[in-house]
Amino acid sequence: MHTNYFSPAQVASRFSLRAGQQMNPATVTRWVLRGLIGPTGERIKLRATRIGRAIAISPADLDEFFAALAGDTDGIAPRSPAQRRVADSDAARELDRLGVGT
Repeated sequence: MHTNYFSPAQVASRFSLRAGQQMNPATVTRWVLRGLIGPTGERIKLRATRIGRAIAISPADLDEFFAALAGDTDGIAPRSPAQRRVADSDAARELDRLGVGT
């Protein structure tokens, strides 16, 4: 079975940014090496195959990466760190009011 692979430059050329700018291949390389933070806070990396020093990315790996980034959050957006701190403070005040944990 033969699979087509793309280089980071080829993947980047498939995406255009604002005002017609092309994505930099280094962005795709960062997705492979460091990944991006997913919707639930976990780090998601783009799977790739090394062929010598070259990075090779299959279409299936791209599909999997973007599907993981889209995530299934059941319509509930993850909270920001600031929102979590506010919720934590609110919960602590409510527990104090109820006399729990004192």
